[in-house]
Amino acid sequence: NATERMVAANQLRERMASDVGLHSKILCDTMDNRISKLFAAHPERLVVLKGVKVIFIGGKGPFDYSIDDLESFLQKQE
Repeated sequence: NATERMVAANQLRERMASDVGLHSKILCDTMDNRISKLFAAHPERLVVLKGVKVIFIGGKGPFDYSIDDLESFLQKQE
C-alpha cells in the first residue's frame, strides 16, 4: 500500500544520508504505478529530476543501466 511505499522510501533516504552523506528527496509512485509506466521503468530505472524537469534517465534495469554513468552525471552537476 501507499504507506508502506512511503515508509520504505524514507528508510532509504535515511540510509543514504547516514551511510554516504547523500541528502536528497525520494518520490514515491502512486499505487497504479503511473510514473513507472510513464518512464517505462519496470522493474527499475535511474532517473534524476531537477525541480520538475528530468535531467537524466538511465536505461532499463537491471541489465541496461549504469551506476557509473549516473555517478559521472551527478559529479558534473556539482
